[in-house]
Amino acid sequence: MKYILILWNIIFLLSSSAASMADEYNSVFPSFLDLTLNEGEMAIEQVSLTIHPFCIRPVYVDVIASDPSALAKNLTGVVVNGCGGDTSTFDIEFTGAASPQHFELQFVDSEFGGVLAAIPVSISPMPKPEPLLGVLFRKYGIVFQVASSGCTQKSDFRVEVMESFPLQLRLIRVQQDPCDAFVPLGERIHFSYRELGIVPGDELRVLNPLGTVVVPF
Repeated sequence: MKYILILWNIIFLLSSSAASMADEYNSVFPSFLDLTLNEGEMAIEQVSLTIHPFCIRPVYVDVIASDPSALAKNLTGVVVNGCGGDTSTFDIEFTGAASPQHFELQFVDSEFGGVLAAIPVSISPMPKPEPLLGVLFRKYGIVFQVASSGCTQKSDFRVEVMESFPLQLRLIRVQQDPCDAFVPLGERIHFSYRELGIVPGDELRVLNPLGTVVVPF
C-alpha cells in the first residue's frame, strides 16, 4: 500500500508539473454564462470540464447548481472522466425566472464528494418594452413620449429593430430615472431613422404598450 501511495504521488507530481504549464489542475468551458431568458423560457447550454493530471481511478463528475433553487438541470447525468486531459461534456437546461438569477454551476465528484471546478452563471429576464405616453413619426425620425421623474434622458433607452415586414420596433429602458420630480407630461426622446438603420418611408410598427395616460403632441 505504501508503494502504491508513493507511486501515486510521483505520478501526480509529474502530471501536475506538466499541467502547471497551463497553470491549472483542471479547466472549464465556458468560463462564465450570461443568459437572457423570459420567465419560463428554456435554453440548453453545453459546458465541459477537463482534468489535466493523470489519476489512478476515474472521476465520476456531476454538475449541480450552487443554489438549490436555481433553475438549472443536468440533462446528461454523471460522466466518467479518465483524467490526463480527458474532457467531460454536459448539456445543461436553464429556465428563466421573473427575477435575475446568480449562482455557480459546480462540477462535483459524485463518488467521493467535493467541488472540482465551477462556472459563474447569470440569468436575466428579458427587458420589457417601455409604456409610452405617445409616439410621433416625423420626416427624419421617431419621437417617443415617455414617463419621467425629472432626470430621464435619451441614453436611458435603446431601440430594438426586428427584421420583419413591416419593421417592428421596441423602445427599452435600460436605466431607471433616479429623480422624484413631478413631470406629468413626461419627456420626449428622439431617434433619427439613420440611428436606427431605417430608410425613411419604410412601414413601421411600434410594439410598446400605451401607458394609462396618453399625452397629445
